[in-house]
Amino acid sequence: MQLLTDKVALVTGGARGQGRTEAKLFAEHGATVVITDILDEQGRETATSLRNDGHDVVYQSLDVSNESQWKDTIDLMEVEFGELDVLVNNAGVINGETIVEETVEGWDRVIDVNLKGVWLGMKHAIPLMCETGGGRVVNTSSIYGIAGGMGDCASYHAAKGGVTVLTKNAAVGYADDGIRANSIHPGVVTEPMGDTEGTDESSGPDELLEMTPQRRGATLEEIANAALFLASDMSSFVNGVDLHVDGGFLAR
Repeated sequence: MQLLTDKVALVTGGARGQGRTEAKLFAEHGATVVITDILDEQGRETATSLRNDGHDVVYQSLDVSNESQWKDTIDLMEVEFGELDVLVNNAGVINGETIVEETVEGWDRVIDVNLKGVWLGMKHAIPLMCETGGGRVVNTSSIYGIAGGMGDCASYHAAKGGVTVLTKNAAVGYADDGIRANSIHPGVVTEPMGDTEGTDESSGPDELLEMTPQRRGATLEEIANAALFLASDMSSFVNGVDLHVDGGFLAR
């Protein structure tokens, strides 16, 4: 059963990793998917590969921290497709520094992409969704958008905590307009994804795996399945929820 037939979805950070996996799964479920990223060569290759598999996928270059590029992207969506049904704010970067070690430049970079980018995506996508009968927003937070972790990655934790509450704000503020907004919270992930826009969680140390009741990391497909659930009508009465995809990490 295809869950996103005739839907139009935009996935940020879709050139590789988690975003690519989500874009592929959404396309397999019948959606027209717009992949965005700053990794233009990889983004175009991903879109071409998915089109060669028979899917309706296009690529658009987008720096999620740049408001004018968001405006242009959403304007393009309206002109080309006339609607936007699903927004997946997936793009992200990470710094490992503690509060004391973090620099202003490092802080600003992580907040700009991971938090401001999510806000700008919703700011410009929600009006189009409202005009066309509503939509679904899926924001990628983290287990560290809820828990304090090991005391490092201060800017990342701050950004993901902001995403968690900002998502709830959208869920409350736009429910009457037919908008549902939810966040997914990956724990340790099996595949390393690096530190570039279009990534999020990375493989964790053994101690994090030991703290995970299921004693392993998630696959990208498992995270994408959670995003698909929130993007589809299967979650029609789910709004403002933190969906933990963490093998029980936050249940401890």
